Amino acid sequence: MPDIRTIEEHIRLVHALRNPDIYPHPVSEIQIVETHISTVLLTGHYAYKLKKPINFGFIDFSTAERRKQFCEEELRLNRRLAPNLYLDVVGIGGSLNRPVLGISEPWEFMVKMRQFDQKGLLSVLARDKRLEPRHIDAITEQMARFHSRAKSAGADEKWGDPDTVLQPVLANFAQIRPRLGSAEDISRMTRLAAWSDAEWRRLKSRFSARKQEGKVRECHGDLHLGNIALIEDKVTIFDGIEFDPTLVWIDVMSEVAFFVMDLRERGLHYLAQRFLNAYLLLSGDYDGVCVLRFYLVYRALVRAKITLIRSEQLRSSIGREEALKEYQNYILLAAYFTRPKPPALIITYGPSGSGKSRFAQALAERLGLIQVSSDIERKRLFGIPLNDRSGAERGIYSDEAHRNTYDRLAAIATDLIRYGERPIIDATFLLAGSRARFRALAEELGARFLILSCEAPTDVLRARVKARQAANNDASDADMNVLDAQLASLTPLTTEELADTVRINATAPLNQATIDIMRHRLDES
Repeated sequence: MPDIRTIEEHIRLVHALRNPDIYPHPVSEIQIVETHISTVLLTGHYAYKLKKPINFGFIDFSTAERRKQFCEEELRLNRRLAPNLYLDVVGIGGSLNRPVLGISEPWEFMVKMRQFDQKGLLSVLARDKRLEPRHIDAITEQMARFHSRAKSAGADEKWGDPDTVLQPVLANFAQIRPRLGSAEDISRMTRLAAWSDAEWRRLKSRFSARKQEGKVRECHGDLHLGNIALIEDKVTIFDGIEFDPTLVWIDVMSEVAFFVMDLRERGLHYLAQRFLNAYLLLSGDYDGVCVLRFYLVYRALVRAKITLIRSEQLRSSIGREEALKEYQNYILLAAYFTRPKPPALIITYGPSGSGKSRFAQALAERLGLIQVSSDIERKRLFGIPLNDRSGAERGIYSDEAHRNTYDRLAAIATDLIRYGERPIIDATFLLAGSRARFRALAEELGARFLILSCEAPTDVLRARVKARQAANNDASDADMNVLDAQLASLTPLTTEELADTVRINATAPLNQATIDIMRHRLDES
């Protein structure tokens, strides 16, 4: 019975598996897709994933028994997000040169998947500039729902403990350092290692608290565009990690950080911020932002390590050069994530229907801000589902509800600024007292304070609120009665406030000039 232990034997088996007669179904031309840990055979209707007999320390597929175990685990884990894609574990018998599929005494194993058009990979869509915000929104909704349902780590399990969090971080540096040649690369890696160590020490109690709060879960583990496909116009997330539970049982914010990092590395900064903000709005996990930068750096270094390993496997000098260039991009990105942003706090101003949420979202995406919505936090305080439209009838716009909501917004803003982020608080702020409170908060935290005034005629406000009620698809439950009360009670911006205000014509789309003004004012000392 064959026992595959070398890459050469693996290659021989792959060559034999290119024979169409082996398969119990019609086969078109067989194509090969290779990664650093597996070979995938595309047969037309089905794809077969064969694990390589490798042992990188962090991945050990060195024996047939381990490869079988991880094929079964891959099937279990990935059926959570892609049940129609992952079909079975197929055994291989016969001989190395004449393999037979599905016999009773197999000596090798493959994961059988439904094949899809590789042009549907979101990495391909991004490369061809066809990745759309709707794709990101679909991913966000899937991941927020997936994380809310995934198993949580038990108190007696090691997953999520500070030392367990540190383990893959240290392993990353240990696996990267021996592969570096230049003094500059070594020096840069030393600085990143020192920063990671200092952050881990600073965040130890946070890691423990996150676990106690149920934020350490059985996640996907490898969330990037290359592992997401558009299949029949539906976003499908696949190829989660199966080979190391340390990389699967993680803080959900580590998973979020991976996808944010991947989008940013591809230059899709506004989509990265769109995903992050939408995830936070859906999950309410603003506390997770405290560990976000730590995980952003870690995730960039994971991809840097993988590109280094891949460069060693490539036979082409051009391919190696491209992989090394990609490595440098990840290292520069990791270094960028270590740099703090100038602190700032932005609030919106305007009654219902003035487009505050739309402009806050657009500016957040373009300027790297964290959007916090009063409509959503108000519902969260009342335990009302975000898509429930009965809020106005349940007293969520009362004076007490208003005070509680603004208390919640102030608490989130305080935390975000302390975590090194710049929040934009999407609320009406029609009363001078609420604006003064947030100005004082910014001064206390040493943050730049700005007001985004969204201005539209009253007839436009009424038409928008009426249309929004009819559409019944917005987080806001404000109706005409709420709007009338707002217009009757609002206090205009003072001369002092206008000095810190950027005014927007809310009847027109956001323009580049406004974005540039906001960016300049945020970066003013």
